[in-house]
Amino acid sequence: MRATVQRVNRASVIVDDRDNLWILDPAAPKMQEIVKGGPRLIKVDLATNKVVQTIPFGEDVAPPKSYLNDVRIDTANDKAFITDSAKGAIIVVDLGTGKARRSLEDHKSTKPETEVKLVVDGKQLIDEQKKSPPQIASDGIALDTRNGYLYYHALTGHTLYRIKTSYLTDEKLSKRDLPSKVETVTQTPAPDGMLEALDGNIYLTDIEGNGIVRWNPASNKIEPVVADKRLLWPDTLSWGPNGDLYVTASQIENMPRFNNGKSTQTEPYKLWKVIGIGPK
Repeated sequence: MRATVQRVNRASVIVDDRDNLWILDPAAPKMQEIVKGGPRLIKVDLATNKVVQTIPFGEDVAPPKSYLNDVRIDTANDKAFITDSAKGAIIVVDLGTGKARRSLEDHKSTKPETEVKLVVDGKQLIDEQKKSPPQIASDGIALDTRNGYLYYHALTGHTLYRIKTSYLTDEKLSKRDLPSKVETVTQTPAPDGMLEALDGNIYLTDIEGNGIVRWNPASNKIEPVVADKRLLWPDTLSWGPNGDLYVTASQIENMPRFNNGKSTQTEPYKLWKVIGIGPK
């Protein structure tokens, strides 16, 4: 049986630790104009394959030119955290009330690093629509529930940041005081996808190196996991059984906007499995 879900322009899907599927819909086809009234977060109960909750986002949360990109769910505290990769922000959602708000939208940690020029497959990316290198803000996100940290990273950037979720969810903490709670973690390759592990390690895709790296909190070092030319723009990461790590190859560098208006993407799109590196 399949879940009966409305048609969505999916940016992210994730299964939480209670076997619920969450679908983030930025409602921005081709990452351009937002469909009015469209941005939302959808919850599907995988036991019944039914939509059990839909949280819509107004313009106060998803303003024009924004793009809701990735989501993590904190079931213990009934919260969701979402990145805006266009304007740069972290959206905090109360899953109980459905209320959401933007945070850190004026902080450097959610903004692209303008000096970074992405080079993929030996070619510098130029956005043909803007005639300049792409500038993509807070994108990848990972939630360490054991230690209470939310990790996040601009796609156009090399700096990994984190903040205690208790600070993000504290509505008494002012917008002026919240930035002081952000921690700079380390320098990494430019990532698209990120994923937390039970041991506290943070996995990041390496879009320029066709690979995956891991930040080890014990050593505070970035460690290579895998590099393979077949990982054409490694994107979403997900854990499977027996510590297998799955990664999509989205071929974003081959989109028309980066190739003089002509797509060089090839089908089928591929999902790869990296065997035996995660928790058993």
